[in-house]
Amino acid sequence: MHHDIDVNEKDFQPIVDCKKRSIVVLHDREYNIDDSLTLHESSGKTLGVKISHIDGSGCEYGHINLSLCNVGLLVAGKDINK
Repeated sequence: MHHDIDVNEKDFQPIVDCKKRSIVVLHDREYNIDDSLTLHESSGKTLGVKISHIDGSGCEYGHINLSLCNVGLLVAGKDINK
């Protein structure tokens, strides 16, 4: 399954650079390992990733931690290296 998720500016570039390997999101839908995500940043940048692990322990109620892999499945938009 595929999901589109908005991420804030401060998290986007570290994900692109593989310095940040997970994100905490609202658990408002069914996420599964190997699902693909398109991460959308407010300036129009997008990035494709896959979910490698799902964990809700330690997260605020209603949130879940998604571990990311295959970062860069699809990169589109403005130059992400700026």
